[in-house]
Amino acid sequence: MQTIAEIKSLLLSRFNVLERLVDAGAAHFAGNEQALLSAKLADDMWDFGSQITAACTPAQGFAQWSAGEPIVNWPRGVESLAQAKEIISATKALIEGITAGEDILTTDKRIGMGPTRHAMLPGADYVRDYVIPNVYFHMAAAYMILRNQGVSLSKNDWLAYLGPYVRPNAAAE
Repeated sequence: MQTIAEIKSLLLSRFNVLERLVDAGAAHFAGNEQALLSAKLADDMWDFGSQITAACTPAQGFAQWSAGEPIVNWPRGVESLAQAKEIISATKALIEGITAGEDILTTDKRIGMGPTRHAMLPGADYVRDYVIPNVYFHMAAAYMILRNQGVSLSKNDWLAYLGPYVRPNAAAE
């Protein structure tokens, strides 16, 4: 089981990556950000702007739930890349502000699964099986949209959170 501190660290590092992805998109689409915001991988998938808010929403919900507050989702989509960055920043602030004790991870969390169903999960499972996978899913979709639109990104951009752990290889003797 992860601790609250570990969950916060994981989420914050991933949203730092998401900010970098938005920056890369902004640089590539300078002067035509609406083309990026509306870009999709398939007709039945959400556009880039919606992927940003969808990545932020589960983490926002976790922070609000941890504080005993009602969960109010970000509206889907954004009107500008600046607004996308503001939503990521606000999400990071919510995550940083989590002060719940470890006991929250044993508290049951109800998750809506459409209009007629729900799931009940202990808090730790809610984070592991719902929050983090949804953050990754929508971040990955945003990354793939950027790549599909010609933005020069690599796996190193996706794994940028590993930066503090990267070391040069020892010189061959």
